[in-house]
Amino acid sequence: MGQPEIEAKLDSKELRQLKQRIVLRSTIGYLTEEESRRYIDYRLRLAGSSSSKVFTPEALSLICRYSRGIPLSINIQCNKAFGIGYRLSRKRIDPSIVKKVNKSSSKKISVSAIALVCLVVIIILLGREYIKSTSEKQALQASVQRSMVVGKIPILPPESNDLTSQNSLNLALNDKPSVSLPQPKAKKPIKKFVKVKEGDTLSSLSKRYYSQANITLIDKILMSNPEITNPHLIKTNQTIQIPDITEDSLIIESPDRAFKVHLGTFLRADLAKQYRDEADLEGKEIEIVSRKISAQETWYMALAGEFDSREECLKTIRILRSKGLLPALIVPPPKIKWTI
Repeated sequence: MGQPEIEAKLDSKELRQLKQRIVLRSTIGYLTEEESRRYIDYRLRLAGSSSSKVFTPEALSLICRYSRGIPLSINIQCNKAFGIGYRLSRKRIDPSIVKKVNKSSSKKISVSAIALVCLVVIIILLGREYIKSTSEKQALQASVQRSMVVGKIPILPPESNDLTSQNSLNLALNDKPSVSLPQPKAKKPIKKFVKVKEGDTLSSLSKRYYSQANITLIDKILMSNPEITNPHLIKTNQTIQIPDITEDSLIIESPDRAFKVHLGTFLRADLAKQYRDEADLEGKEIEIVSRKISAQETWYMALAGEFDSREECLKTIRILRSKGLLPALIVPPPKIKWTI
């Protein structure tokens, strides 16, 4: 697989021996607008979506026009549009986003340089010392077949014979989650049932099972045990559920399939407002929810949302976790044991 110039190089006198050892040589030209649309739609259907869900009709027409039927250019246009759409929190790619893609490009792709960019040339160099048996030739053919598949899934359907040689080009759909991908299933939380011993508190139980104690973790325990009406008072021999704290446990899903992230629980409302200036939550509403945990005490939950998918929530959670902004998922420093 290479640029169009490789054909001229292969035809040169100096490379005639190399040319004789080419196993397969295939070329396709420009795609029509209809073929371009089918190409985009098929790739999105592999990801569980479709072009009508991701692009407006006008945006699709612009991509087909700007790419001029060159599959690599289609890939680049779609990939950059997904990136801009994700940053703007758009549910569909519209013409304004496609225009931004082409406006922001510092260098225009030369049509003459990539007119045959989809040329697929599988070159196999075999010296005489490698061609000794039929079995080696069969192994060679098997490697050629494997190289015609991207991620073990053909890019285009078998009936699209005019496009099958494009299988080595990949429309990068995984960089940004603006595509409506199948939603990962929520992991069923694991809960430990423990019996309260004399002297136990929610703070000590949190340290025992989570290796740390803070208001957010104690609030998670309270939410799993609504019968506890005072976080500072638990009864000996009382059975308490200790929930498993994972990234998924911070996601709150509403009945209408909207998602929010539980950022943390705090003693004061002003502490919960710290997330409003966080760049990675730009465009998301930071909601402060008061929780009456006892007759005398109120705590404050910080929620971010809404998110379109569970996967989008998880990406945001991982970013905030790496910055140490999620109290429930902060890893405590290791304990140092001194020996004399």
